[in-house]
Amino acid sequence: MNDLRSSLQALYDEYINSDECKRKGDDFTLPVSISKRNYYEEWCRKRGWEPIKTDTANGQYAKVADFELLDGYYRTEEEESLAEAEGRYVVGVAKRVVAFTNFMYCWNNEFPNMKTQGRVGKGMFIGERYGSGKWDRNR
Repeated sequence: MNDLRSSLQALYDEYINSDECKRKGDDFTLPVSISKRNYYEEWCRKRGWEPIKTDTANGQYAKVADFELLDGYYRTEEEESLAEAEGRYVVGVAKRVVAFTNFMYCWNNEFPNMKTQGRVGKGMFIGERYGSGKWDRNR
């Protein structure tokens, strides 16, 4: 969890005074390119794991124990040494990761001022609608 906190703190520090962020009081909204799910997946990959989605529609992940190792990462130093001796590609030993629920708990409770932008909808443009329900592209 300490590495997760450090990573979130680095994200917070990077964007707290950024012109890219929208502000509302003490809260700031990260650029649209950053979402909690994408950040979680990126964090897992940096630690040597590929998060497995079990339900993409509802954004559910498999158990952490079921995540797959990325190429070049190993579970133990012994496996890493054996791979090195055999001449296989070695990045290092994968670091521990937490479940997405723990990630969300940490983000929401320790960095409550750091918000993300919600999606308008799949394939939709961000904009205003007028009475007919169509997008007003003339604005």
